[in-house]
This record gives sequence, C-alpha cells and structure tokens, in this order.
Amino acid sequence: MANQVYIFVNGIFANPGQLEAWTDRAVTWVQTRTPHRAEKFEYFSDAILRRTRQQYRAERLAHLMTMYNGWVVNLVGHSNGCDVILRALPLVGRSVGDLDLVAAACDANFARNGLNEYLRLGKVKGVDVYCGGKDWAMVVARWTRWLTLGLAGYGDLGGSGPVNLSPDVASKVRVVREPEYGHSEWFGAPQFDKLMGELIARN
Repeated sequence: MANQVYIFVNGIFANPGQLEAWTDRAVTWVQTRTPHRAEKFEYFSDAILRRTRQQYRAERLAHLMTMYNGWVVNLVGHSNGCDVILRALPLVGRSVGDLDLVAAACDANFARNGLNEYLRLGKVKGVDVYCGGKDWAMVVARWTRWLTLGLAGYGDLGGSGPVNLSPDVASKVRVVREPEYGHSEWFGAPQFDKLMGELIARN
C-alpha cells in the first residue's frame, strides 16, 4: 500500500500561529497514533475578504500536494477550507485519496462543484461530508447566497449535504450527520477523537 498523508485545511478566522488549533492537533494525532503522515495548510482570512485570496490559496495547496509525489494525499477541510480544497483539485494533474469535508462552506451541488466527475474518473477516491444539525453558519450561508444571487460566495454543503449526487458514484460518498453539533463542535473533546478516528478508519 502506498504511503498516506493527510493535509488539514482550516476555515476563516484561524490563527496560523496558534499551537493548539484543530489543524495542529490533527497533525499530532495522525503522527503519533497512526502509521501515516500529516501536514497542515493554514492561512488567515476574515469573512468579508476571503474571496480576494481564495484562488491563491488553492494554488498554494495544489503546490503542496505536488510535493507528495508517490503518496496518497487525503484532504481534510473545515468550512472555507473545503472550498479551497475544491478549487485546488482542478489545478493538480494527479488523483487524490479521500476528501473529508467538515461543516463545508462550499458548493453543495456535486454536478457543479466537479465531485461527480472526479469520483467517476477516479481523481477522488471517496468523499465524506460532515453536517451539524445546529450549524447556524450554514443557515446564514444559504440565505446570503440566495439573497445575493450567489455573489456572497459561501456554499452550504455542510448544512444541506450533497445535492445532485450522481447515482453511479453515490456509493463513494458518505454523509455523517450530528444533530447537536454546531459549526465547530467537531473539534472539541471528545468529539475530536471521534472525528479523527472516522477519518483514519478507511485507511
């Protein structure tokens, strides 16, 4: 089996200098409890200006992925980090392993966001979508997207779950729903260990 690496991508309002952010803890968790390796792709953005640097972040993430030639690259994103991941996929000429999209603030439409095609062609091995039942950020994302005719830029995959998922790839997609979780409860204790265990279980 090829070597596996997990790359963790944060959402908005994250502090890359913080030593105990969820991305830092996730890297340590993988490195100390599994035979796999881990990286983090961190950045800072606020809610208003995140679109101005979004493509640049995708390009940098794609570059990081190319540094793992010969490895299976698994991508784990939270909120806006999921949108960065989806933007990075068309920029790399390689397949990846699993995508884990947690409270994903990205396009929910699998026909439009490319995931139907990536799964069909084997460019993505599988997709897990994590949805919280009390994720008010996803509710706001849905309404602002509707009110601005899509110009707000935030998707609500982490609220609605997949939309227009093609039947021929549906077996490669898993939706995990936690009715009591908000936007960031996935990373508290003991939820964090549960989440990490689920990420690793497939490999």
